[in-house]
Amino acid sequence: MDYAIEELKKQAAKLGANGVLLVSSGDRTSTIVGGHGTGYLYAIPVTAKTVAEILALPVQERIHLVELIWESVAAVPQAIEVSPEVKSELAARLVEFERDPDAGYSWDEVKEKLKSGSWRSA
Repeated sequence: MDYAIEELKKQAAKLGANGVLLVSSGDRTSTIVGGHGTGYLYAIPVTAKTVAEILALPVQERIHLVELIWESVAAVPQAIEVSPEVKSELAARLVEFERDPDAGYSWDEVKEKLKSGSWRSA
């Protein structure tokens, strides 16, 4: 169960959330994804039995379930709100790039530095 919770946290972080809560009240459970400062908080009501059944699925079936959910999210990109702060940062980075498109590193250079471990922050 701890492993499943950690995996939920990792997937939530990829979506910009800073937490996942499993809340139980009797035989009802809600999975809440979101977090402070993210601008959203979603509660998905499910029964404790449903959660247990999902977590009991073989790993490949759980991965398939996550893929189905992710595809349903990707099908409506307009539903994902970008904060004004992120929009502003992206606009500033675009201006910087257009000013000097040769500055920085190529994706291949970045991957190589990350793989070799030669790109470490202080």
